[in-house]
Amino acid sequence: MATAKVLPVESPCPFYVMDVETMNPPAEVMGRLEEEFLAEWEPGGNLKDPEKIESKRRAEIQKFRERAALLDAAPVVMVGLMFEEQTFLLHGLKTAKAKWFGNRKNNVTLEGFRGEKALMEAVSLVLNEKTSPGWMGVGHNCYGFDLRRIRLACVRNGLKLPEALRVVLNEEEDRRRFLDTMQHFCKYFGRNGEIMISQDKMLGRLGIESLLKALRQAPMCRASSQTARSTKSQRSYWPTWWGFATLFSK
Repeated sequence: MATAKVLPVESPCPFYVMDVETMNPPAEVMGRLEEEFLAEWEPGGNLKDPEKIESKRRAEIQKFRERAALLDAAPVVMVGLMFEEQTFLLHGLKTAKAKWFGNRKNNVTLEGFRGEKALMEAVSLVLNEKTSPGWMGVGHNCYGFDLRRIRLACVRNGLKLPEALRVVLNEEEDRRRFLDTMQHFCKYFGRNGEIMISQDKMLGRLGIESLLKALRQAPMCRASSQTARSTKSQRSYWPTWWGFATLFSK
């Protein structure tokens, strides 16, 4: 009787999940950015009526303000780092009070710091202490948003990038340093030519609406809504990322 050969199970590489939130730039910075935007703005088309031109100008500047947290000058205000044994929820909201609602099985550390520089120093400290070569970071649209935001914040504050986020070209590395769940969904499950998808739509398209519903009702880490104007939903999708990362981390 033939005996089936059992291959050894390959362990996934160690990884952590990250999420970054930004807020609008300070008033003085926003004033300068709005002036630059208006200086370059043109009505376009065949608009000749001054009233219509002015109406369009007001509408465009309003859109610009609503998307201010996406500007390069937008300060990082919250960073979440989730490891298998511990979760760090870090914010730089100065005197604003952050509250953690609900319970987690993992050990959760919630810390507040005075401003972006102190927040980035804490993020660097956590990453340098908790990771080592071979670790992989995971996030949704992390290449398009999270990594760029943290790097901009470090440069803006004159800080050295944490080792885990440095741009290293090493042809001998056999594992990628980051996994972007949005990119992987679009690559393996996306429609032809699809390059972007929200977390909500990704879960729905994967056919796990029950998980989506549970996540929408899950406890959230919230800061003062008057102070923080997040660019993304505050809902925690980390359980999804954790499972999704496991699929691709081998």
